[in-house]
Amino acid sequence: MKKIDAGNPSFEKNIARSRGTYLNPGAVLFAETLACPLYVDKTLMIRETNRVIGTKDKFMCVSRARRFGKSITLETLAAYYSKGADGRIFDGLAISGEPGFFKHLGKYNVIMIDLNSFYDNCGDDKLRMFDVMLKTLKSEFEQHLPEFSSNAESVPFLLRDAYAKTGEKFVVLVDEYDVLARKEVSDELFGKYLEFLNGMFKNLDVTQSIALAYITGILPVVREKFQSKLNNFTEYTMLSPRNLLSFTGFTSDEVEELCREKGIDVDECRRWYDGYHIKGLDFYSPKSV
Repeated sequence: MKKIDAGNPSFEKNIARSRGTYLNPGAVLFAETLACPLYVDKTLMIRETNRVIGTKDKFMCVSRARRFGKSITLETLAAYYSKGADGRIFDGLAISGEPGFFKHLGKYNVIMIDLNSFYDNCGDDKLRMFDVMLKTLKSEFEQHLPEFSSNAESVPFLLRDAYAKTGEKFVVLVDEYDVLARKEVSDELFGKYLEFLNGMFKNLDVTQSIALAYITGILPVVREKFQSKLNNFTEYTMLSPRNLLSFTGFTSDEVEELCREKGIDVDECRRWYDGYHIKGLDFYSPKSV
């Protein structure tokens, strides 16, 4: 368990490198996570994404229950992959000791999108959701990518144009990918979402610009709604987490260590909250702990 002073130079330099809210967000949010009173090092997750980046297995769909660290994982990935990232923020964390740590560090243009945020910020006219997203991303692209401009009429084609201009691939991080499946939205809006998914992840002109796509939400892929749009993704669920098992939540050993650090009786902690049992191991929601 690593606890870092949020005021140290590593944090300040990483925050200064942050370019945009959605394009190359850098380590701003990860720095806040590290500064929390409770932090459990799950950075070896990056080893697993590095294993598939730039391969045919580069599409990852990770579904977990609420409060199981989905968004924090995206913040960690953004801090690592964002163009120009300063790896010193990972000093002392598990991933920094990996042989391939520097291979992909700061090498990609990262796009981090919270679909729920775009949905909520469209007021009553939800059909504007993807138009607002395009306008927002285009503004950041033109601001932060040298001499870039585009007449793209969709987010996928914006990526295509940026890749054609820069030759630099993207890491695409999407939070709450399933929000429109969980809400009662119009058929027209859901149709726009299916077009977005198809354009992003099934269009060869666009997929060649993506080095890694990591999308996360509560629901596994909903077959009757958008299975065909995500059938090239490897699914990692609560019941079938594959090689991400140890990153699903806090393990028993990690909770016991936290209890020792804070002077809390382990059995009393488990009496209040006894977590989940997955694949023979006990896991706990970080928020509940």
